[in-house]
Amino acid sequence: MKKTMIAALVAVSGVTAVHAAVITQVNANGSRSNADWNQTSTINASNPGPTWTGAVVPTAGNDYVANARLNSPTSAAPVSFGGDSLELSGAAQLQIRSTSSANTVTVGNLILNGGGVVPNQNATGSDFATLAGGISVIADSYLANLQNDTTAFRNTRYESTISGANTLTLKNNAPFTLLGASDSSLVIANAGNTFGGVWDIERTRAIFANAGAVGAGSISIQTNGYIRIDDNWSGAMTVASSLAQVEVGAGNTYTFDLGDLVVDGSAFNTEGTYTAAELNTATGTSIFSGTGSIQVIPEPATLGLVAAFGGGILFIRRRFMI
Repeated sequence: MKKTMIAALVAVSGVTAVHAAVITQVNANGSRSNADWNQTSTINASNPGPTWTGAVVPTAGNDYVANARLNSPTSAAPVSFGGDSLELSGAAQLQIRSTSSANTVTVGNLILNGGGVVPNQNATGSDFATLAGGISVIADSYLANLQNDTTAFRNTRYESTISGANTLTLKNNAPFTLLGASDSSLVIANAGNTFGGVWDIERTRAIFANAGAVGAGSISIQTNGYIRIDDNWSGAMTVASSLAQVEVGAGNTYTFDLGDLVVDGSAFNTEGTYTAAELNTATGTSIFSGTGSIQVIPEPATLGLVAAFGGGILFIRRRFMI
């Protein structure tokens, strides 16, 4: 009865249900400072417009799908994407533009469907970019920093909450490779991440600000990849190359169940607590560094079996002693 009355009232009033529109990118953003996700007309031949179907500025109530280069507005102040969601599909790339360290770009619901995010600062701008909001990874995608020589440093900090179960590659978006402490880095910062896929680290200095930032994901480190987790952490890690680097900071411990640490193609299954130097000796590599420790322990299920077996032996012994 109530449903019938509501339907009748809607029919009389002329009110209809409104669904979010899906608006698609029709022109890639160019290099001009005013070529960005708010562009509604052509600037010049190299910077055609508009960005979106209908020559619109992103607004609440609509979802947006990018398929090419898309720039955030060039700004020294924080900026936010106006739509309900932004999907980076296929070859789409969101370039974060900052001219000040005060500039944080916020995308409340960023959907990575094969695309990626890179920093793009002016030469006189800040040396890092920050992305906040939320990121959902629904296909293999990437997040990047950039360093293309010894003077161009574009550090990137991802403060967004990250979820999903695919492969998320962390990489330097240039072929240049330096992994020293003073080189460009990529920071994953949010302690509330629920990402459960694979963090694939390629040719970059990847730093997780805390254990929560890793979420439930496993870690795979490729040639010239570097990782540091600034916390005690337990999980699974594959170091795919002897040219990779794993640093354990002072006071921190990385803990692995048997079989969960794979180094240069071989699972490391010798229980114990190691310094970086001791683990390098044990694995015949020079991968590990730092003053923290690495611990390899039996799987919890194995410990449970041992405890149950020991309890059974004790029970039998007591029965025979009575």
